[in-house]
Order: sequence, then C-alpha cells, then structure tokens
Amino acid sequence: MDLYFLAAINLFNKKVVFWGASVFLEQFIEKYNPAKKNLLGIIDKNPSRWGEKIGNFEIFAPEEISNLQPDFVALTIRYKNRIIFEDIKNFLKKEYPNIKIFPNIWKIFYND
Repeated sequence: MDLYFLAAINLFNKKVVFWGASVFLEQFIEKYNPAKKNLLGIIDKNPSRWGEKIGNFEIFAPEEISNLQPDFVALTIRYKNRIIFEDIKNFLKKEYPNIKIFPNIWKIFYND
C-alpha cells in the first residue's frame, strides 16, 4: 500500500508537500526513499525543525507554502489526525484555497 501512494503522486504528476515531520514520515522516507520529482518538502509548525531534513526533504514553515506552490498537502501526522486535519484544512482554505489536502496517508498503511 505504501507504494500505491508514491505511484499516485507520480502518476498524476502533482506537486505535493508533506505536513508534519513525524516519526512515521521519517520511517516512510527511510524505507522507501521517495524521489523528489513531485515531493517538494515537509511543512511543520515547530520552528526548531525548520531547515532540517528528513532524507532528502527539507522542513519548512507553513508560510513557505506560497513559495513551494504545491497542488496537494499530504497530512503525515498520525496521532490527533482529525483535529490537526481540521486546523490545516481551515488554514489552507483561508490562505491557499487552490491547494487540496489529502487527509490521512496513514489510513492507507495502517487502516486508521
């Protein structure tokens, strides 16, 4: 199932950012080493993570979305996902209405 997500990103040729520099995302990147072709980076609200990397992907502040210009945001936070999803959905709707959000990539992997 993990590979399905990667294939979908490349198949539809959409630019994607991950939201949440989580341990699950670190494990996913370590295991699959996804290509940077359509994956632009990682967004995280924690300022101490900005500028760090997970694999080949830099971690950015939420405000950097305007510079990255993704088509989709893939939420990569497993715990409290529903609460955080609503916050991010509202943020994107207000600030970046053309960016769509993929609510829970872990549902594919863990049946959450």
